[in-house]
Amino acid sequence: MLFVLFTIGLLSITLSNCGETESPESCAQDEICTGKSVTTCCTNDACVYKYNGKDYQEDELDQLADDLGCTSGGARVASEEKEQLKDQLRALLNKAKAGLH
Repeated sequence: MLFVLFTIGLLSITLSNCGETESPESCAQDEICTGKSVTTCCTNDACVYKYNGKDYQEDELDQLADDLGCTSGGARVASEEKEQLKDQLRALLNKAKAGLH
């Protein structure tokens, strides 16, 4: 009797998990500036940047660039460096996305 109940319980757990499939995830990591690595992970639904214990959505690229603090200073130079930094981050994102295919 106990065996029958155990089998029914195991069967119900197995059947309840049948429809759940994790979407594939692809990650890429790169040292964006000296000593500062960023990881980007993508699923079929979304991508996220990870830096210093914080997650950044794709639309938070400016905030991530600011938090990295890789620019050398000066408004005009910093602006150009920030655009280069954002280009590096976009390339990292594309690398993670490519891993999904």
